[in-house]
Amino acid sequence: MATQPINAQIHEPLRPADDAYRLMVASVQDYAIFLLDPAGLIQTWNKGAERINGYKADEIIGRHFSLLYEPDDIQKGKPDLELREALKRGSVRDQGWRLRKDGSRFWADVTLTALHGEDGTTRGFCKVTRDMTEQKAAEDKMRLSDERLRLMIESVQDYAIYMLDPEGNIASWNVGAERNKGYKAAEILGKHFSVFYTDPDLKNKLPQRNLEIAVREGHCVDEGWRVRKDGTVYWASIVITPLRNKEGVLTGFVKVTRDMSERKQAEDKLEKEVQERTRELRQSNRELEQFAYVASHDLQEPLRTVATYIDLLNARCGEKLDSASREYMNFAIDAAERARELIRDLLEFSQTGAKINSIRPADFGSILKQVLANLRASLESNQAEIEAGPMPIVPADGARILQLFQNLISNALKYRSERPLKIKVSSEETPDSWVFSVEDNGIGIAPEHHKKIFGLFQRLHAKHKYPGTGIGLAICQKIVEGHGGMIWVESEAGKGSTFKFTLPKADGEK
Repeated sequence: MATQPINAQIHEPLRPADDAYRLMVASVQDYAIFLLDPAGLIQTWNKGAERINGYKADEIIGRHFSLLYEPDDIQKGKPDLELREALKRGSVRDQGWRLRKDGSRFWADVTLTALHGEDGTTRGFCKVTRDMTEQKAAEDKMRLSDERLRLMIESVQDYAIYMLDPEGNIASWNVGAERNKGYKAAEILGKHFSVFYTDPDLKNKLPQRNLEIAVREGHCVDEGWRVRKDGTVYWASIVITPLRNKEGVLTGFVKVTRDMSERKQAEDKLEKEVQERTRELRQSNRELEQFAYVASHDLQEPLRTVATYIDLLNARCGEKLDSASREYMNFAIDAAERARELIRDLLEFSQTGAKINSIRPADFGSILKQVLANLRASLESNQAEIEAGPMPIVPADGARILQLFQNLISNALKYRSERPLKIKVSSEETPDSWVFSVEDNGIGIAPEHHKKIFGLFQRLHAKHKYPGTGIGLAICQKIVEGHGGMIWVESEAGKGSTFKFTLPKADGEK
């Protein structure tokens, strides 16, 4: 469509630039750069214009530049409007669809600049066009993705998801936020998010501290009571994430909140049940301790009386009794003594856990020396060879550790084999704990019995061959577990045994 000249008073024709400038513009390929006369007729055409618009110079020069516009834009008079705007403002910039020679469209970024002579008369226009189709497609794709994300966030109902500005004022509000907190968007937008916090949290400046943590650490995760519009409180799990632009400048925050009241109620109920169960167990333990005391005190006295009167009866009438009767009396005396020993061990077992309450640095080397001194007579009578390695200082109840080592070494003495007895005590350091070992070359224990031997009253051998009540190793396990460690045995029948136990290091050692 032909267009009339903008300024009918133009007399001086548009003159070409010098050769160097002309060659520079002509060689540019990424931009379409061409001149228009005052009426909008194309006067020059560079390589970029040919590449972008599809016309060769001889096909386009002399024609009106409106042929590059879509029919709708031509119908609206957009080409002439742009010329008038450029004359009025000096230049005009626009983005929109343009047409190539083959009829295909491309998204163009256009700058149209009015050119004036020294006398102020209009000489024409310079038009610079860049093909931005790929960039627009990428932007449209991103815009579509952002729109989908916005719609998704707005439709989420189980989570309150909203934006804050850098000061913490609410900038967006989704359906989940309305459902979670009770406010409609019009009621809450622009207000500070601290409105959701309880008075004690506000007094402690928790909202501001949460934002500071998010900025410093990249996010802030918190749980606590929050307040709805109607004043009711609920248990919330929140995540605050800072948002930054490409230059790293903080532009705001995104805050995600989930109502965890049901979980909190379940946890509180469970905790209450645990506390109640713990109280019941403590009460049961007190009753057991009371029973143990009664067993040790009230039952031992009758047993001593029985044993004493049997001894007196044996002294007075023993010669008058036949051999079978004297044997019966000896059985009765032995049974009473075994019962007294069993009660003493049971009392010691019941009190072991309660006695582990004086945890302090304990010199295991000194403790081991004391144990060996206590057992010197038994060690010498058994001609036992003792090898003791370096021992550390570990936080522990020294009295209980002495009892532990004494029980384990006594076990090695009791369950010796026909070979000369050798006992080795050693320690080994690990990143979090110390591992102690008591190794012997005794009769050993079959693997299927390894766990059984730590049970109360568990025995693997006849009483007449290996005397005892079967409580010693159960006491050892209780001492170790009371210190937060573990105990186990590594052994095979006939190949000796190695009892190992761990004790945790002090915090400074780890």
